[in-house]
Amino acid sequence: MFDVNDREYIKLRRHAHNFFVANTHLNGILYGNLFRIFAKLKRKHYELMKRTRIGLNIFFLNIISERIRKSDNFEECCDLLDHYLKAIKAEEEYFDLENLIVNFTLMFTAGTDTSSLTLK
Repeated sequence: MFDVNDREYIKLRRHAHNFFVANTHLNGILYGNLFRIFAKLKRKHYELMKRTRIGLNIFFLNIISERIRKSDNFEECCDLLDHYLKAIKAEEEYFDLENLIVNFTLMFTAGTDTSSLTLK
């Protein structure tokens, strides 16, 4: 889907790297309750996670918006995104764009970590 030298791909890789840098710090403090996690999270790591989340949200929103623009009916579903967009169209009460972005961010970050470990 992406060329290694593609600007969008490079930006996506940077967001993924920042996500893992910030989460490495977060993983060290996951013991205890949620308040203690946020209390111990260093400001720079919090800001990095926040910027990364925004960057990934924008990236996926651009991909989703382009897909919506290209396909009006989603009768011919080619991948998970098409099926999800079809479900959103059919049942807006249960599926929405925000949920889609969160799910794709989770799948991307989980898949990136798994793939990078496999390739090492």
